[in-house]
Amino acid sequence: MAIPDGQLYHDGALGAGRVATTERATVNGAVAAEEVGFGKAVALKDNQAAVATAAPIYGIAVRRSYTRFYDFKEGNGADAWQKGETVGVLREGTVAVQISEDVDAGKAATVASDGTFKPAGSADKAVGIFLTSGDKGGTANLQIRIDPAYTPASAASATGTSAGSGN
Repeated sequence: MAIPDGQLYHDGALGAGRVATTERATVNGAVAAEEVGFGKAVALKDNQAAVATAAPIYGIAVRRSYTRFYDFKEGNGADAWQKGETVGVLREGTVAVQISEDVDAGKAATVASDGTFKPAGSADKAVGIFLTSGDKGGTANLQIRIDPAYTPASAASATGTSAGSGN
């Protein structure tokens, strides 16, 4: 028997890290330097993926497209890439991201200090635009186009330049 109300068991929001549209998506791989949550901002540190704490970012961690047998252990509810795993990092496209504040569709997005996303203020570096609205603690679809001139923080500190020119 079909479920009579399509909204009964699902509110329509995608899970964090899910590619949200059929538009072109560019995903690069990087080894995780630490636990990196699905749908969180990623920065490169010593050529490894780490949770970004500010813009500019390298990209956004996409979710795993497979299930690991040990994910079913009691208490292992983390939707994250573990240290040493190869993380899929979306650099172009639209993905569902974790949000730390209420967001509105059509507004610019920036990175919060925990790697989640929030609306960009006038002084913030924007990293993309929200295509859907969302409530604090949930997800929203974020469209990004990362500038290929992105300079990882580790490279910037070695040269004495800024942390990057990419958004």
